Amino acid sequence: SVSHKPNAHAGRRKMVLLRVKREIREFVVETKTTASLEDLTTEVGSIHNLMLVAEQLAGQVKQLAKHGPMRKQPGCDDVTGELIDPIKEKSSNPDHDPLGYRVGKPPGPEVAKVLTRTADECLAVIDKKQAESKTVMRREKIQEAIANIKGAVMIAYPMNVPTHDIIRIILEGKHDIQAALPQDAVDPKSCVLWFSRKRMDRKEKLSKYCGKNEKSFLKVRLQTVRTLPFVWIFPFFFQNKVLINPSINQPINHP
Repeated sequence: SVSHKPNAHAGRRKMVLLRVKREIREFVVETKTTASLEDLTTEVGSIHNLMLVAEQLAGQVKQLAKHGPMRKQPGCDDVTGELIDPIKEKSSNPDHDPLGYRVGKPPGPEVAKVLTRTADECLAVIDKKQAESKTVMRREKIQEAIANIKGAVMIAYPMNVPTHDIIRIILEGKHDIQAALPQDAVDPKSCVLWFSRKRMDRKEKLSKYCGKNEKSFLKVRLQTVRTLPFVWIFPFFFQNKVLINPSINQPINHP
Protein backbone atom coordinates (compact mmCIF):
# COMPACT_ATOMS: atom_id res chain seq x y z
CA SER A 1 0.00 0.00 0.00
CA VAL A 2 0.99 3.62 -0.51
CA SER A 3 0.63 6.21 2.20
CA HIS A 4 0.81 9.93 1.65
CA LYS A 5 -0.02 10.81 5.25
CA PRO A 6 2.38 13.17 7.00
CA ASN A 7 4.69 11.65 9.58
CA ALA A 8 7.57 12.67 11.79
CA HIS A 9 9.98 12.42 8.86
CA ALA A 10 7.85 14.14 6.23
CA GLY A 11 8.84 17.68 7.13
CA ARG A 12 12.50 17.09 6.47
CA ARG A 13 12.63 14.49 3.72
CA LYS A 14 11.88 14.44 0.04
CA MET A 15 12.53 10.77 -0.51
CA VAL A 16 10.30 7.77 -0.99
CA LEU A 17 10.47 5.32 1.91
CA LEU A 18 10.11 1.59 1.26
CA ARG A 19 9.35 -0.67 4.19
CA VAL A 20 10.75 -3.97 3.00
CA LYS A 21 9.59 -7.26 4.48
CA ARG A 22 11.07 -10.70 3.98
CA GLU A 23 9.90 -13.48 6.27
CA ILE A 24 10.42 -12.15 9.82
CA ARG A 25 12.79 -9.35 8.81
CA GLU A 26 11.80 -5.80 8.03
CA PHE A 27 13.81 -2.72 7.17
CA VAL A 28 13.34 0.67 5.54
CA VAL A 29 15.24 2.06 2.56
CA GLU A 30 14.92 5.44 0.93
CA THR A 31 14.88 6.18 -2.77
CA LYS A 32 13.29 8.41 -5.41
CA THR A 33 10.34 7.85 -7.70
CA THR A 34 12.74 8.15 -10.64
CA ALA A 35 14.81 5.21 -9.38
CA SER A 36 15.37 2.28 -11.70
CA LEU A 37 13.80 -0.81 -10.17
CA GLU A 38 16.74 -2.81 -11.50
CA ASP A 39 19.14 -0.80 -9.34
CA LEU A 40 16.74 -0.42 -6.43
CA THR A 41 15.86 -4.11 -6.18
CA THR A 42 19.52 -5.10 -6.43
CA GLU A 43 20.40 -2.68 -3.63
CA VAL A 44 17.53 -3.88 -1.44
CA GLY A 45 18.61 -7.50 -1.91
CA SER A 46 22.22 -6.61 -1.17
CA ILE A 47 21.31 -4.74 2.03
CA HIS A 48 19.13 -7.65 3.14
CA ASN A 49 22.02 -10.08 2.67
CA LEU A 50 24.40 -7.76 4.52
CA MET A 51 21.94 -7.69 7.42
CA LEU A 52 22.03 -11.51 7.47
CA VAL A 53 25.83 -11.44 7.55
CA ALA A 54 25.79 -8.96 10.43
CA GLU A 55 23.23 -11.04 12.32
CA GLN A 56 25.21 -14.25 11.89
CA LEU A 57 28.47 -12.55 12.82
CA ALA A 58 27.03 -10.97 15.96
CA GLY A 59 25.56 -14.30 17.06
CA GLN A 60 28.89 -16.06 16.60
CA VAL A 61 30.77 -13.32 18.47
CA LYS A 62 28.45 -13.77 21.45
CA GLN A 63 29.33 -17.47 21.37
CA LEU A 64 33.01 -16.54 21.14
CA ALA A 65 32.64 -14.50 24.33
CA LYS A 66 31.10 -17.49 26.11
CA HIS A 67 33.04 -20.44 24.73
CA GLY A 68 36.12 -19.21 22.87
CA PRO A 69 37.25 -19.96 19.29
CA MET A 70 35.81 -22.64 17.03
CA ARG A 71 37.09 -26.18 16.87
CA LYS A 72 38.34 -27.53 13.56
CA GLN A 73 35.66 -30.22 13.76
CA PRO A 74 32.63 -29.96 16.06
CA GLY A 75 32.97 -32.21 19.09
CA CYS A 76 36.56 -33.21 18.27
CA ASP A 77 39.86 -32.38 19.93
CA ASP A 78 41.88 -30.02 17.72
CA VAL A 79 45.17 -31.78 18.55
CA THR A 80 44.25 -35.48 18.45
CA GLY A 81 41.17 -35.28 16.26
CA GLU A 82 39.41 -37.67 18.62
CA LEU A 83 35.83 -37.27 19.74
CA ILE A 84 35.38 -35.52 23.07
CA ASP A 85 33.14 -37.00 25.73
CA PRO A 86 30.56 -34.21 26.26
CA ILE A 87 29.65 -35.47 29.75
CA LYS A 88 33.27 -35.40 30.94
CA GLU A 89 33.85 -32.02 29.33
CA LYS A 90 30.75 -30.57 30.98
CA SER A 91 31.86 -31.75 34.41
CA SER A 92 35.43 -30.49 34.00
CA ASN A 93 34.88 -27.24 32.10
CA PRO A 94 32.19 -24.71 33.14
CA ASP A 95 32.80 -22.80 29.88
CA HIS A 96 32.23 -25.77 27.60
CA ASP A 97 30.14 -25.33 24.47
CA PRO A 98 27.07 -27.59 24.82
CA LEU A 99 26.88 -27.77 21.01
CA GLY A 100 30.53 -28.79 20.71
CA TYR A 101 31.46 -26.15 18.14
CA ARG A 102 33.83 -24.11 20.32
CA VAL A 103 36.82 -25.09 22.44
CA GLY A 104 35.45 -23.92 25.78
CA LYS A 105 38.22 -21.42 26.49
CA PRO A 106 36.67 -17.93 26.45
CA PRO A 107 38.64 -14.70 26.76
CA GLY A 108 38.83 -12.82 30.07
CA PRO A 109 35.56 -11.53 31.54
CA GLU A 110 36.22 -7.86 30.73
CA VAL A 111 37.11 -8.62 27.12
CA ALA A 112 34.12 -10.94 26.87
CA LYS A 113 31.89 -8.04 27.96
CA VAL A 114 33.31 -5.89 25.15
CA LEU A 115 32.63 -8.64 22.61
CA THR A 116 29.08 -9.14 23.84
CA ARG A 117 28.32 -5.42 23.96
CA THR A 118 29.67 -4.84 20.45
CA ALA A 119 27.65 -7.78 19.13
CA ASP A 120 24.49 -6.44 20.79
CA GLU A 121 25.12 -3.01 19.27
CA CYS A 122 25.37 -4.63 15.85
CA LEU A 123 22.10 -6.48 16.37
CA ALA A 124 20.44 -3.23 17.43
CA VAL A 125 21.40 -1.63 14.10
CA ILE A 126 19.51 -4.29 12.13
CA ASP A 127 16.67 -4.76 14.60
CA LYS A 128 13.08 -4.74 13.34
CA LYS A 129 12.42 -1.78 15.66
CA GLN A 130 14.37 0.37 13.20
CA ALA A 131 11.69 -0.33 10.59
CA GLU A 132 8.90 0.36 13.07
CA SER A 133 10.32 3.83 13.70
CA LYS A 134 10.89 4.35 9.95
CA THR A 135 14.64 4.65 10.46
CA VAL A 136 16.39 4.15 7.13
CA MET A 137 18.67 1.10 6.97
CA ARG A 138 21.97 2.29 5.54
CA ARG A 139 24.67 0.00 4.23
CA GLU A 140 27.34 2.21 5.82
CA LYS A 141 25.77 1.81 9.26
CA ILE A 142 25.82 -1.98 9.00
CA GLN A 143 29.40 -1.96 7.74
CA GLU A 144 30.39 0.27 10.65
CA ALA A 145 28.83 -2.18 13.12
CA ILE A 146 30.73 -5.05 11.47
CA ALA A 147 33.96 -3.03 11.62
CA ASN A 148 33.39 -2.42 15.33
CA ILE A 149 33.02 -6.16 15.86
CA LYS A 150 36.27 -6.74 13.99
CA GLY A 151 38.00 -4.27 16.29
CA ALA A 152 36.62 -6.00 19.38
CA VAL A 153 37.72 -9.42 18.10
CA MET A 154 41.25 -8.14 17.46
CA ILE A 155 41.38 -6.71 20.99
CA ALA A 156 40.32 -10.07 22.41
CA TYR A 157 42.56 -12.07 20.07
CA PRO A 158 45.49 -9.91 18.82
CA MET A 159 46.77 -12.88 16.78
CA ASN A 160 43.24 -13.35 15.40
CA VAL A 161 40.94 -16.33 15.80
CA PRO A 162 41.77 -19.53 13.83
CA THR A 163 41.38 -19.52 10.06
CA HIS A 164 38.57 -22.08 10.30
CA ASP A 165 36.51 -19.93 12.68
CA ILE A 166 33.39 -18.62 10.95
CA ILE A 167 34.00 -15.21 12.56
CA ARG A 168 37.31 -14.83 10.75
CA ILE A 169 35.84 -16.15 7.51
CA ILE A 170 33.07 -13.54 7.67
CA LEU A 171 35.40 -10.68 8.62
CA GLU A 172 37.77 -11.55 5.76
CA GLY A 173 34.89 -11.37 3.29
CA LYS A 174 35.10 -15.07 2.40
CA HIS A 175 31.65 -16.06 3.64
CA ASP A 176 29.04 -16.91 1.00
CA ILE A 177 25.81 -15.96 2.74
CA GLN A 178 23.67 -17.28 -0.13
CA ALA A 179 25.23 -20.73 0.25
CA ALA A 180 25.15 -20.60 4.05
CA LEU A 181 21.52 -19.43 4.33
CA PRO A 182 19.84 -20.43 1.05
CA GLN A 183 16.33 -20.10 2.51
CA ASP A 184 16.92 -16.59 3.85
CA ALA A 185 19.43 -14.91 1.56
CA VAL A 186 18.52 -13.71 -1.93
CA ASP A 187 20.38 -13.23 -5.18
CA PRO A 188 20.49 -9.42 -5.51
CA LYS A 189 20.62 -9.68 -9.29
CA SER A 190 17.45 -11.73 -9.64
CA CYS A 191 15.35 -11.11 -6.52
CA VAL A 192 12.04 -9.31 -6.92
CA LEU A 193 9.89 -6.83 -5.03
CA TRP A 194 6.13 -7.26 -4.70
CA PHE A 195 3.88 -4.26 -4.13
CA SER A 196 0.10 -4.19 -3.82
CA ARG A 197 -0.11 -7.83 -5.02
CA LYS A 198 1.94 -7.04 -8.11
CA ARG A 199 5.44 -8.07 -8.99
CA MET A 200 7.46 -4.92 -9.67
CA ASP A 201 9.10 -5.16 -13.07
CA ARG A 202 12.84 -4.56 -12.75
CA LYS A 203 12.82 -2.92 -16.19
CA GLU A 204 10.54 -0.12 -14.99
CA LYS A 205 10.99 2.90 -12.77
CA LEU A 206 9.49 3.09 -9.30
CA SER A 207 7.13 5.88 -10.39
CA LYS A 208 5.12 3.35 -12.42
CA TYR A 209 3.85 1.89 -9.16
CA CYS A 210 3.67 4.86 -6.80
CA GLY A 211 3.38 7.96 -8.97
CA LYS A 212 5.71 10.93 -8.55
CA ASN A 213 5.08 11.87 -4.93
CA GLU A 214 8.55 11.93 -3.35
CA LYS A 215 7.06 11.63 0.15
CA SER A 216 5.34 8.30 -0.46
CA PHE A 217 5.68 5.40 1.97
CA LEU A 218 5.39 1.97 0.36
CA LYS A 219 5.19 -1.46 1.94
CA VAL A 220 6.87 -4.05 -0.27
CA ARG A 221 7.92 -7.68 -0.01
CA LEU A 222 11.32 -9.00 -1.04
CA GLN A 223 11.27 -12.47 -2.57
CA THR A 224 13.29 -14.76 -4.76
CA VAL A 225 12.18 -15.47 -8.31
CA ARG A 226 11.25 -19.04 -7.43
CA THR A 227 9.22 -18.01 -4.37
CA LEU A 228 5.45 -17.74 -4.59
CA PRO A 229 4.06 -14.27 -3.96
CA PHE A 230 2.58 -13.40 -0.62
CA VAL A 231 -0.35 -15.64 0.26
CA TRP A 232 -3.56 -13.62 0.45
CA ILE A 233 -6.89 -14.88 1.78
CA PHE A 234 -7.81 -18.19 0.11
CA PRO A 235 -5.40 -17.73 -2.82
CA PHE A 236 -5.47 -21.35 -3.94
CA PHE A 237 -8.12 -23.51 -5.50
CA PHE A 238 -8.24 -26.80 -7.35
CA GLN A 239 -8.91 -26.89 -11.07
CA ASN A 240 -9.15 -30.30 -12.70
CA LYS A 241 -7.36 -31.73 -9.64
CA VAL A 242 -4.46 -29.29 -10.08
CA LEU A 243 -3.75 -26.69 -7.42
CA ILE A 244 -3.85 -23.20 -8.95
CA ASN A 245 -2.59 -19.89 -7.61
CA PRO A 246 -4.90 -17.30 -9.23
CA SER A 247 -2.54 -14.39 -8.52
CA ILE A 248 -0.12 -15.83 -11.06
CA ASN A 249 -2.57 -18.21 -12.76
CA GLN A 250 -0.08 -21.05 -12.74
CA PRO A 251 -0.26 -24.61 -11.42
CA ILE A 252 1.62 -25.46 -8.26
CA ASN A 253 3.33 -28.76 -7.63
CA HIS A 254 1.15 -30.53 -5.10
CA PRO A 255 2.07 -33.82 -3.45
